[in-house]
Amino acid sequence: MSLRAIQDEIFNLCERGEAIVQQAEKEDRELTKLEREELDRIYGNDKTPGKLAALKEEEARELRMDAERKEIAARRAVERRTFQEDAPAKPSANVHSFNGNSSARRYRRGEAIDAGLSKELKSIPNLAGEFALAAMLGPQDSTPEPIRAALSTNSNGSGGYLVPDSVSSQIIDLARNRAVLLEAGAQTFVMDAARVLVPTVETDPTIEHKAENAAFVGSDPVFGQISIEPQTLGCLVTISRELAEDGIGVASILEQLMGSKLAQMVDYYGIQGTGSAQLLGLLNVNGIGSDSVGGAVDWFDIADAITQVRVNNHEPSGVILSPLNHGNLLKSVTGDGVNAAKDWLRQSPNSEGMGYFPSNNIPDSSIIVGDFSKLMWCVRSGVRIETSVDAGEAFERHQLKMKLVVRAAWAVQDKSAFHKLTGIS
Repeated sequence: MSLRAIQDEIFNLCERGEAIVQQAEKEDRELTKLEREELDRIYGNDKTPGKLAALKEEEARELRMDAERKEIAARRAVERRTFQEDAPAKPSANVHSFNGNSSARRYRRGEAIDAGLSKELKSIPNLAGEFALAAMLGPQDSTPEPIRAALSTNSNGSGGYLVPDSVSSQIIDLARNRAVLLEAGAQTFVMDAARVLVPTVETDPTIEHKAENAAFVGSDPVFGQISIEPQTLGCLVTISRELAEDGIGVASILEQLMGSKLAQMVDYYGIQGTGSAQLLGLLNVNGIGSDSVGGAVDWFDIADAITQVRVNNHEPSGVILSPLNHGNLLKSVTGDGVNAAKDWLRQSPNSEGMGYFPSNNIPDSSIIVGDFSKLMWCVRSGVRIETSVDAGEAFERHQLKMKLVVRAAWAVQDKSAFHKLTGIS
């Protein structure tokens, strides 16, 4: 099972468990025997671990294997003296200065954000979820001491908690492991300032041929810059107080919810953000090439978009499209089975081996092809957790509400590395 399939199954199980509890609350009744048995199969009990525990172990193993594979591939590339820039660097050497007084640390897919996680915190399973649970309920007898200490030193008068850097990095990594833009190759930059200037390439220099003793005419590349100023993003999680206090595996549920919700925000705004009071997504960035399909998409449209990216001297790393468009491409056939033999319509040779990343955060009318390493997710370090028992109907329903807030921005470093297909129907 792929890493993404494992994570999707974890999320689906968590949603199923929450739905069972909410249904019982809605009907103002106790859980039935069958419902308790199903919750035990999902979360486990005192005697046997549930399916979530096994899936979490499998997820951790896949993440380790993925990181090791990428590290080995990068080392081999360095040995061949190719793509040396992509070799994994230690955090201390992985800092990019964008202007005179600020910098950002770069992290690639599979590379965890290093925030100096202590041995005590490393030993806590579902660390981010445990911190969120303690923030919602307040420190309990079962709250690990390192989390209790963090809560006591990071709270403020408004009821919010500034998550320690070590825990904050874990929460951000939850989103990075699920977001398709990052899976396609977008890079993560953790900013150390509220605003940085990023250089962009507007026009490449022209290659010339000259006769002997003749001079080169010369053509300078045109550089630009974009100002990255993170905006505030957040997600709201509601959970019953009974489940938070008595449920099995609640920290794991919260951790999965935080990861999935943050990943959804990352992808939605990175793909179709309007830029008006929100982040600007790839579909709305001016200057990115596009073609209107004017009908159903097929492999030839994908091949043309890949060619356009390569004409611009980039090598595309992936195709982001909706599950519907991906499904339609995969079931493309040639022949009707009567007048001509019916067979699968295969990809164009120039698109073989390309990564396809289905996402519900891109509309069915559009597809994006590109070198996603030219896309930057810039995160202002620090995550905030705010909780309430009064917001909305929380007081009447005896619920807890948690708001997870992070400041981030998207930036396209080279528009020519992308091509859009629009007008798909």
